[in-house]
Amino acid sequence: FVDSHLISIPSLGTVAVGGPVTRWKLVINHRKVRETEDVCTKLVEKSNSLRIKAKEEGQEIELDVKGPIRMPTRKLGIMTRKAPNGNGTETWDRYEMRIHK
Repeated sequence: FVDSHLISIPSLGTVAVGGPVTRWKLVINHRKVRETEDVCTKLVEKSNSLRIKAKEEGQEIELDVKGPIRMPTRKLGIMTRKAPNGNGTETWDRYEMRIHK
């Protein structure tokens, strides 16, 4: 950014206005859906409060937040024998871990 596109807001510091568009993409992974949803909600709320603070101080910030966009759940599976030796009937345990994005 060029210095002419920077404005100073006391509670926010220096914020870029105008100039080229900067895009961010965050991928958040976790085993629990609730945790990923909470983090996404906090990010959106924080960006909205940033825009409101700037507007109260007389500045306009073009901050466009889109999301969250859910990605397919990744499933990791392990199939293992229950018996440590080869004797007896073949019994298997199936374990699965789901990773939400």
